[in-house]
Amino acid sequence: MSDADDPFACFGGDDSNGEDDASIEAAAGGAANTDKKEENGADATQIEEISREAIQAQRLRQEAEARQTYAKLASSPSSIQPLHTSEPEKYANRFEVYECSHEDGYDTGQKGVRATKSYKVGEEILREYPAMRVCTSHPASSPEEAEDKFRRAVQESYDACSEITKAAIMELSSCREDNAPGGEKTLHAIFSTNTYALGQGATYGGLFLSLSRLNHSCRPNCVHHWRPDKHCLIVHAVRDIEEGEELYTCYGPGDCRLTSERQEYLVERYNFRCLCGMCQEGSDVKNDGDKLEYERINRFHDNLPMLTSRDPEKAIAKVEECLELLQQLQMGEAHFIPILHFGYVIARDGLRDLDQGRSYLKREVTALEHSQGSDSYGAIDARELLNKFELELG
Repeated sequence: MSDADDPFACFGGDDSNGEDDASIEAAAGGAANTDKKEENGADATQIEEISREAIQAQRLRQEAEARQTYAKLASSPSSIQPLHTSEPEKYANRFEVYECSHEDGYDTGQKGVRATKSYKVGEEILREYPAMRVCTSHPASSPEEAEDKFRRAVQESYDACSEITKAAIMELSSCREDNAPGGEKTLHAIFSTNTYALGQGATYGGLFLSLSRLNHSCRPNCVHHWRPDKHCLIVHAVRDIEEGEELYTCYGPGDCRLTSERQEYLVERYNFRCLCGMCQEGSDVKNDGDKLEYERINRFHDNLPMLTSRDPEKAIAKVEECLELLQQLQMGEAHFIPILHFGYVIARDGLRDLDQGRSYLKREVTALEHSQGSDSYGAIDARELLNKFELELG
């Protein structure tokens, strides 16, 4: 089966390498066998290998379950409802779609989503399966052929949906130039406007009926993260949210860019000029100067080994400077994760300050749990690293 035929090619680096259920059970059995060696006195290296094999076996089982779930959904399109959640009753009263006010800068008739209850930072707001899942990268001899394949893939995915889902899809907004004459929306334009990449570097895009209603902010109060193990996209609160407050996510770009750069991207990609608080603050030259400093600091990870060995005190000072800047800009914890990891590596390898390294790593674990979920791959791996590190500290 090619990537174009396999709806799970979007998982990126495929841990299973095409293995079937038998190989998954063998991997789990291998982890169990090595557990017995641990009981007989395995050394630290063996313990690390056991932990890695156990996590690998768990991921293989989760992805197999996700494939089975998708197969059931794909074989029964009529059972797919507009709100594509695994537990519709659980999320039914967490938010509502409403008509936005023209006074707040929205176009007439534009819709948004607001919270119907309060949320604490890190709390899950929504998890949703894609109503449509489409391969966005097709082998072709020309751009025209690739575009034609993509359009046919979008149409085929749409045709597999129930009539209820089709109607909900066609109600979504479209900002693309290829709408029909007279401004009538087209399926391709709607999908291109509302699609989300299913993972970093993924070749598949998904359309989510509830998430697509969330409006953009460069300083959002929500963060969305694709979970290949659960086959859905999960939304978490990046700060405390009050009941009745509008929910925002970020359409991109994904890092702290200059206001002019963000505005240019959003106009080209989504055909609107952002009026969020961060963009209005962008008229302050110092504010955008801070963002330039953040970008400069954020790039120093390319020279991390050199900085760690030559001048770790200067490097750790830059980490603290960057974290303070992110705090001032009120950015979500997802932005803190790479910087916190830099701090952990520099403190551990450069300063040989294990207590400080542990502090950075604990903060990284919390940030991952709040932005991706406590049971996400990233959070699990970070906790494993923290546990190993604390064992070394004794």
